[in-house]
Amino acid sequence: MIAFLGGTFDPIHFGHLEAVKEIQQLNFFKKVSLLPSYQPVQKNNCLFELDQRIEMIESALDKYPTIELDYDEINSKNPSYMIDTLRLKKSKNPDQSICLIIGTDALENLSSWKDSQELKEFCHLFVIERPEYPSNKVDQYGFELVDSLDKLGQSRSGYLYFSELKMLDISSTEIREKILNKKSIESLTPDSVTSKIVSYGF
Repeated sequence: MIAFLGGTFDPIHFGHLEAVKEIQQLNFFKKVSLLPSYQPVQKNNCLFELDQRIEMIESALDKYPTIELDYDEINSKNPSYMIDTLRLKKSKNPDQSICLIIGTDALENLSSWKDSQELKEFCHLFVIERPEYPSNKVDQYGFELVDSLDKLGQSRSGYLYFSELKMLDISSTEIREKILNKKSIESLTPDSVTSKIVSYGF
């Protein structure tokens, strides 16, 4: 089973990186990766250009060498709808189960995603609690709630698992606001990312 955390990563920060690192350390998934969006449809204009977002991720991963960068949405050059990405992944890996990593904030807004009721046909959901977004541990969006990670392996898709992991209280929105207000983002994102941001003129 493969798992990935999708997002705009505008910019990437320790909340993303440490969450994926901790999921890897569960030793359950064959691969855990970051999937940056090409053209996000749930958010307004990004602060950083696409090539800058990718450069920042690549520089951050120098210190996280076991995390892979997934270019599927970047290479598609299409608006980034998760259902389309999952269909692509299923066509490329028909025998591989897929797990989508999302925060409780994203889960709360899943109904606004394109074809959200079809997601269960293509993946499991691995949910990490985000600060200020408590878990609502019930069946949702057609996904069946399971109480252990091992149960994800009993079906190809359609299960919802709330992990015990909690994402760090860091958000890209907070970081962008600090950048625009010339405030320090030290401890929020790797030094290599901060250096990139400075080189972009911020």
